[in-house]
Amino acid sequence: MRYFCSKSLLKYIYGIILFPLSVIYYLGFLIKKSLNKRKDIIYSIVVGNIVAGGTGKSPIVMYLTEKISQTAIITRGYGSKFSGFAQLKHKEKLSDEVNMYLKNCDTPIICGKDRLKEIAENEKILKNRVLIFDDGLQYFPLDPTIKICLLDSNCPFGNYFLIPAGILREPPWVLKKMDIILIKGNRNIYRLDKLDMPKFHFTYEVKGIFNMKGEKIDINDKEVYTLSSIGNPNSFINTVKELNLKIKKSYIFPDHYKYKNTDLKKLPKDKPILTTEKDFVKIENFEKENIYFIKIRVNIDNELEFLQLIRKKLGYYNN
Repeated sequence: MRYFCSKSLLKYIYGIILFPLSVIYYLGFLIKKSLNKRKDIIYSIVVGNIVAGGTGKSPIVMYLTEKISQTAIITRGYGSKFSGFAQLKHKEKLSDEVNMYLKNCDTPIICGKDRLKEIAENEKILKNRVLIFDDGLQYFPLDPTIKICLLDSNCPFGNYFLIPAGILREPPWVLKKMDIILIKGNRNIYRLDKLDMPKFHFTYEVKGIFNMKGEKIDINDKEVYTLSSIGNPNSFINTVKELNLKIKKSYIFPDHYKYKNTDLKKLPKDKPILTTEKDFVKIENFEKENIYFIKIRVNIDNELEFLQLIRKKLGYYNN
């Protein structure tokens, strides 16, 4: 994702070369979509995006569980070896997102590739709850009550090509089918104002920096390293810079990378290393005293209007 969001002209040349493969990808995408019967799930919210990579889905999912009562999280749990009702005892089998949700959300979490099957098998747990689907816009069997699409204002569409020539999972015109668009950052996105649906901007506020014991600390050293394995590492790096900290070097691993002890042993010991909360759940069992994680809070512009719209679309007033 970082490459396709760069200012290099090569990303367009690369896109043109791989365009035939993008056509094949999209034809397969449309065929697969047409073969699935869609099931209407009452009281359901999908949080997703139309690009490959991070746009802040996990923080938004956690935000919704905090602001809406009686919720449950439904997620594929990318890289997880577990399906069903996730609990702390399953920690070693769960994905980084699911482990982060378990630590932060007081709500049932159901994971599995066949999400509708998992919902049916856990019907008693999920009864009368608002189901929040993490990354479900391309989950074809689902017809949700509310579709929320996230865009990063710094790089909404990459080079405008579909995978693999670009980062788009679907063409930008599908935004017309969304109920709400959430835009990370405050930049205006070209031509988005022409789409007639509610649009809200959101940003991150740092709640604090925490150590291995979960204690809030102050970083006295103004020079730090960063460590991340998320879809959009630039977003995290910018968050660190906003704390007026100088980044000596950034260690960036592939999205959802499972850290090994050998990886951490290669990291420097002379300066603090800052990582994301999602990354931290994968390394908290390793002894590395100079690694700290940043905890963030989502701030949505016109929050009251946003929450009232959610409740209205759900068809009832959820306190």
